[in-house]
Amino acid sequence: MLDNVKALDLAKKAFSTSDTYFNNSVRNNMERDIRQVQGLHQTGSKYYSEHYKGRSKLFRPKTRTALRQAEAVCASAFFSTQDIVSVTAENEKDEMQAASSAIMQELLNYRLSKTIAWFQILVGAFQEAHTVGIVASLQTWKFNEKEGIDKPEVSLIPPENVRIDPASNWTDPVNSSPYVIIQIPMYVYEIKERKDWLPLDDATIRASGVRTSDSIRLQRENGGTDSKEQSNEINEYSIVWVHLNFVRFENTDYCYYTLSDTTLLSIPKPTHEAFPHLKKGQRPVVLGKGVIEAHKIYPTSKTSMSRDIQAEINEVANQRIDNVKFAMNKRYFVNRNRNVDIRSLVRNTPSGVTMMDDVDRDVRIVKTNDVTSSAYAEQDRLNSDFDDIAGAFSGSSVASNRRLNETVGGMQMLSSTANQIGEYDLKVFTETWVEPVLRQLVLMEQTYETDEKILMLAGNKAKLFQKFGIDEI
Repeated sequence: MLDNVKALDLAKKAFSTSDTYFNNSVRNNMERDIRQVQGLHQTGSKYYSEHYKGRSKLFRPKTRTALRQAEAVCASAFFSTQDIVSVTAENEKDEMQAASSAIMQELLNYRLSKTIAWFQILVGAFQEAHTVGIVASLQTWKFNEKEGIDKPEVSLIPPENVRIDPASNWTDPVNSSPYVIIQIPMYVYEIKERKDWLPLDDATIRASGVRTSDSIRLQRENGGTDSKEQSNEINEYSIVWVHLNFVRFENTDYCYYTLSDTTLLSIPKPTHEAFPHLKKGQRPVVLGKGVIEAHKIYPTSKTSMSRDIQAEINEVANQRIDNVKFAMNKRYFVNRNRNVDIRSLVRNTPSGVTMMDDVDRDVRIVKTNDVTSSAYAEQDRLNSDFDDIAGAFSGSSVASNRRLNETVGGMQMLSSTANQIGEYDLKVFTETWVEPVLRQLVLMEQTYETDEKILMLAGNKAKLFQKFGIDEI
């Protein structure tokens, strides 16, 4: 049996070990990936130096374009039919199984379309898996009799708020890891209202729950202040950090809450008792992937794969733009301490007049050759290389392969590889996140669903009486 003192000690050790690994090996990559998707040059880039103050600093949003195309394909694949999900029986000849699958399909379709923001959650999960390589979610059943809430929930967890053992099995990191820690931002009043938690005074909450800004979240929000950072005096609406801990101890998996990693909030319970719909050894957390990389629980994201090509595209584009500006707006060498109207010279307006004493000796115009076609050819090749690694099929790919795009067969050859990569990405996302989440939703519906109106509606849509002669669920 896991006592309170041992539970808090395990939570501290687990968080310390996993947090050190995450900060040293994962955090910087996620920050760079998010910046690239946002169309920002990497931290420390030469474009932010003083030498490039007057130079072109554009960021061509190839990464964001590829992501939006992938999101559109994802939305089309999952929401192109009237039914959001399709549930079938393992043995379709068994009428009870067939009836059960029919009612479950209607229940899931109702929940996913009415009570769960499934479109936003699914596309957001795909976006996160594509951007940083992983996506995590917590599946729970929310019940509040006073507020009339009785429904399943799928909560996306920001990747910086998940801690897992780095030595866990890469095919099933959540259930193979000796611990999983979910960091949850909560208001102070929410903690005080939890009757099933241990009571805490304000001093303990003030000392344990406040956490400083997180660099990944700050980068994602792209603002000056972290939305979860609390620098003022703690009040009822201040954000504090609660840890949901899943810890394996003496062949039993326990679940309990702590305030940060310093104060116990709830008595440790076996996970299969806290979440009765799960089997022993299972946890209500799913960790999906955007790319499969053997023996890595934090695989390389698709954004990281195209990082160097994206940087080279920016380099070529900015150098070309600088060259065009120099060719169209000449550079001037002016003798020092001579009577020359510098403002008029720099303004360079059509039909403008610039006063000087000696036109031939005071000012010398520096001519810059116009950009050659090689710069545009290099841009086309980089675009093609980017599309290959990103699995995108864009207009730039067609334009840079003129001989192929003049025929129907050539267009099919150009799009076939992109389609294969897109299908592969969807398959990886579906196998690692979508299906495991839906399986947990099915288990929750079987265990907790008691809404008679929803059950009756689902039974009518499934036509249980007409097909199977069943008039009661």
